[in-house]
Amino acid sequence: MEKNKEFYTYRLGLGLTKWLDNNKKKAKENKLNGVEDLNLVKSEADLVASSGVAKNAVTLIKQGQRNPEYSTLEYIAEALGVPLSTFIHYCESISDEEVFEQLRKVTKRKR
Repeated sequence: MEKNKEFYTYRLGLGLTKWLDNNKKKAKENKLNGVEDLNLVKSEADLVASSGVAKNAVTLIKQGQRNPEYSTLEYIAEALGVPLSTFIHYCESISDEEVFEQLRKVTKRKR
């Protein structure tokens, strides 16, 4: 497989999914330690509420089905509490192999 627009769009979606999953784990750990962070975005619903990005748009981005505009990425990063560059770097840290593997799974499901 080659890296194309679909690859990069899917990498971004995978990054967002993993970020939210990590935040969900962090929230559980915090709760066990008696700490509650009300600003921690740990779900798609939290992201929609705190970013102002439409639910459908967030869902499509997470699924790798939408290539978001720059401003949408800014809103998402701001809601996550990080600079956009940090979020993009996180997405880029996902290995090519992991992205290709996820793309293969999605392609098989579509058939």
